[in-house]
Amino acid sequence: MIRSTSGNLVEGMLDKICSDIKRITGKNLKSIIGTQDKIRLCNGDIAYIDLQVDQHIYVNNKLVGVFEIKSYADDPMLMRASNDVRRIKSDKGDIKGFVLSIEKAAKIETEKYILNENYIDKVFYLTDGTRSSSRPLYKPEFRKEIKKEELSALYNTIENL
Repeated sequence: MIRSTSGNLVEGMLDKICSDIKRITGKNLKSIIGTQDKIRLCNGDIAYIDLQVDQHIYVNNKLVGVFEIKSYADDPMLMRASNDVRRIKSDKGDIKGFVLSIEKAAKIETEKYILNENYIDKVFYLTDGTRSSSRPLYKPEFRKEIKKEELSALYNTIENL
């Protein structure tokens, strides 16, 4: 429950960033939670699947970016995100794929491998350091500051989609 609550908070943060960009720039930008916006992927006329990641970003009603959002990004999560984004990009073309995480839990080798595949365009970590199960963020003594420079990079990335 704690992980899903953290994920929901980050999804809300992404919604707020998109709303602010729309308000300030007038850009026709919106974010939709993936469960409310299935992306239909077809392999010709034979078959299709409906797929989603956590958040879909649209500009002028065109899908331009997708975000996988997690409390912490570990190896299996990065691999699954890369696979989902690969499927979406192969069907929908020129979109961007991102991972947004509060904490880092993946090995650096895994992250480099995933980024080198060129399906995930960037991984944003909102806090410094790596996740430790013995130092959970929900306990006040282990809370971390959000990195302002990473939040700014996230904002700029969305603004430029």
